Amino acid sequence: MAKKSEYYLQSKYYLLEQPMAEARKLFSHCFFDGAYEYIAKDEEDRLDLFIQLDGKEFATTARDQLTQIIESHMSDDEIAEFIDTKLGSCDAAEPGESRDWLIEIRDYLRSKTNPLEQPMEEAEKLFTNYFFDGADKSIAKDQENRLDKFIKTYEKDFTIIAIKQLTQLIESHLSDDDLTKFIEHKLGASYAEKLGGSRQWLIEIRDYLEDKTT
Repeated sequence: MAKKSEYYLQSKYYLLEQPMAEARKLFSHCFFDGAYEYIAKDEEDRLDLFIQLDGKEFATTARDQLTQIIESHMSDDEIAEFIDTKLGSCDAAEPGESRDWLIEIRDYLRSKTNPLEQPMEEAEKLFTNYFFDGADKSIAKDQENRLDKFIKTYEKDFTIIAIKQLTQLIESHLSDDDLTKFIEHKLGASYAEKLGGSRQWLIEIRDYLEDKTT
């Protein structure tokens, strides 16, 4: 059998042949007519329920299928038709915004199922520069003083982005142990606070930064 070309694998015709059961369930369960009344008004709340009911692995597969559609050669009008006829959605984006809508859904699922895939440069600056081994001596002993220095150095807008990234981690489905590994290996902290767990530590940092920037 001849190998299918890369172009064909990104075509509408190839994607129409794929079952895409997970993406179909996502749209049929979260974007049916009246979903905002029967499930939740906010799109994010409906996606959260989808992850909760069907599980992280199922949502990850749906996310990857959305990426296939996003990266396909389909025009925006073709994507809109695909969402309607193939995925069974009763909701639709504004004309010309269907690809962007899928990107928003895909990125939200990614942030909830595997924030490790998200770039977090702002949070990384926070941990590598203010929670390295010896930061309590060279910068400030108290965590609050170090956070104050972070805000002063990088200013409000940068800090707000870091806050959003911390919130993604806090609200993710990562276990506390996985959060510890993420903080140490991905964000570059030389240690992660163990008292009360890493999620609680992130909450304390996030809430302090919010209090100082709002």
